[in-house]
Amino acid sequence: MLMTSGGYALDFLGREDEAVEVWRKKDEIDHKSEKLITAYKEGMKIDPKDPKIVDLYLYTGYYLLQLGRYEEAAKIFEKAVKAMPDNSIFYAGWGKALFKLGRYEEACRKFNKANELFPSSAPYPPFFADMNTGWAKALLNLGKIDKAKEKITTAKEMYEKQGRKAAAERVENLLKEIETKK
Repeated sequence: MLMTSGGYALDFLGREDEAVEVWRKKDEIDHKSEKLITAYKEGMKIDPKDPKIVDLYLYTGYYLLQLGRYEEAAKIFEKAVKAMPDNSIFYAGWGKALFKLGRYEEACRKFNKANELFPSSAPYPPFFADMNTGWAKALLNLGKIDKAKEKITTAKEMYEKQGRKAAAERVENLLKEIETKK
C-alpha cells in the first residue's frame, strides 16, 4: 500500500521513472510474498501434526495478518488449532484474524481460549499484551464495557512489565476515552 501510494505520488510530481521503479519493486516484493506463502502452505501438507510444522503455521498465519489477508490467516490458524488444539498462540492468532474481519464474538472466544490454555506459571509472551488489547477492542465493539476495561488494564500491566511504555500509554488513553464516553 505504501509503495503503491509512493509510486502515485512520484508520478504526480512528474517523476515517472522513479514511480515505475517503485511499482516494479512492489511487484517484486508481492511476487516473493506469494512464493513464500505458497512454500509455507506446501510445507504444512507434509504432516500437519508434526511439531516441526508449528513454525510454518505461525509464520504463514502472522505473515498473512501483516499483509491484511485476514480470511486466509483465519483459515491457517483454524487448521493449526485442528492439528494442535492445545497451542494458545494459534488461538491468539485466530482471534486476531477474526477481530480484523469484524467477527468480534468469535474473536473473543478465541482470545479467551488462548488465555485459558497458556500455562499460568509461565511468563506471558509479548504478544499476549497485544492480544488483550485486541480482545478489549472486540469487547468494546460488542458493548461489553466493563469486561473491555479489565482487558485494557491487563494489557497495560503486561506492557509495563515488558517495558513497552508507548503501548502502555496507548491503552491507558483508550481507557480514559472509555471513561469520558460514560
